[in-house]
Amino acid sequence: MAYDALTTARPVEGKKDYLNILKLAADQGQARVESVLRSLLDTQQALRVKDIAELVAAQNMPSPPAEVRIAPVDLSVYDTLLAAPLECAQAAEDRNELEVRHA
Repeated sequence: MAYDALTTARPVEGKKDYLNILKLAADQGQARVESVLRSLLDTQQALRVKDIAELVAAQNMPSPPAEVRIAPVDLSVYDTLLAAPLECAQAAEDRNELEVRHA
């Protein structure tokens, strides 16, 4: 369909434009170029290689990053983690003393 539209509108340049579109499809992906061509053909817009390349490039642009919100951190929770090894060490010592007494 694109070939017919290009060669009908501009018989001489249309063949060269079609080859440029094929190269664009090879470089940027056939599906992307095909979707742009379908869109232009469906809306009966003129097929220009420059316009097609711009539309394909616009499809490749990354979406803007998502907004990330980080809640305030309560660092007092970490104080309890730091105290925990001391408590564990004390409990281990107490257990060792009990085992020594019972042995």
